[in-house]
Amino acid sequence: MSTHTPPRSLSSAILHLKCPRCREGDLFKPGSTLLKTANMYDRCEKCGVSFQQEPGFYYGAMYISYGMGVAIFMPLFIVTQIVFETPWWFFLGSFFLIVAILIPSVFRYSRAIYLSLFVYYHDDAIEKYKKECEDAKV
Repeated sequence: MSTHTPPRSLSSAILHLKCPRCREGDLFKPGSTLLKTANMYDRCEKCGVSFQQEPGFYYGAMYISYGMGVAIFMPLFIVTQIVFETPWWFFLGSFFLIVAILIPSVFRYSRAIYLSLFVYYHDDAIEKYKKECEDAKV
């Protein structure tokens, strides 16, 4: 009788910043602070997939973070400028404050989303990695 749990969904893996191949290993090291936002593991500790695909790989994640910035900017603009008609300085101040608070999260989620576009889920990734590790020991 197998105690295999159903795999976590892609959206859940991204939301919890998990490896896109096995959806169990962590992408980022624990205890990362604001100054160490980019503190990623080199490889998944569960399935061994490399998170460093190639030099400059995560430059593409900037496009995703740009889209996330627009998703923050537009509703704030509509609420402050069109609905409440506040002064422009209030809009800019609140926008910069919100963006400054969300920078670490936007950075991490844009990397997780971008990596999941190129690394696909394999339900047997953990078992294969364990077997490779055992074979390497012998």
